[in-house]
Amino acid sequence: VGNTRISVTRCSFLNNTARFQGGALYLDGTDGVFEDSVFMANQGSDGGALMHEDRSAVKLIGCRFFGNTSNGNAINPIRGLGGAILDTLDTDLTVINCIFSGNRAWRGGAVCSLLRANPLIVNSSFAENVASESGGGMYVYWETTATISNSIFWSNRDSLGSQGQSEIRNDESRGANSVAVTFSLVEGGWPNGIGNVDQDPAFVSMK
Repeated sequence: VGNTRISVTRCSFLNNTARFQGGALYLDGTDGVFEDSVFMANQGSDGGALMHEDRSAVKLIGCRFFGNTSNGNAINPIRGLGGAILDTLDTDLTVINCIFSGNRAWRGGAVCSLLRANPLIVNSSFAENVASESGGGMYVYWETTATISNSIFWSNRDSLGSQGQSEIRNDESRGANSVAVTFSLVEGGWPNGIGNVDQDPAFVSMK
């Protein structure tokens, strides 16, 4: 979808496969609002459930992302970005009251934000997502500004394990990022920000 606005409420995106980006949805320069929707078992080369780019703004409210996979393409096999979501190239991503669990990618098991992206994550939970290389819960890269508050990052894993930077990877190898984490629960702790704790959230069920 390109150059338009969409609004989706109480929908399910299940078992979709894309040869390239965005297993269920690909938004190029398109703004979207998704409320109370489920994205499950979708697959794409990047953005297993959703990819948006090129100055688009996406808002997710009360959505659930379960078991989505970013699996790379013929040029970069297995090197997929963002098991659930890839937002890139001057984008705005707002995530409120959402759950991410069981998503998988090379970088950013649940979410990958790069190239001057501006993700805002509030009151959301990330658990048991896996990145084969970096950022089990979230991967932040290339002059990106990420703001995270009142959220949980627990038992997400990458090649280094499931502590701190394995939960939220701040990669500044292509330019400085801004990653602000406050009043959140991060396994292994987070070195900066106020009100953060490292304590088992004792989940009953992620679903």
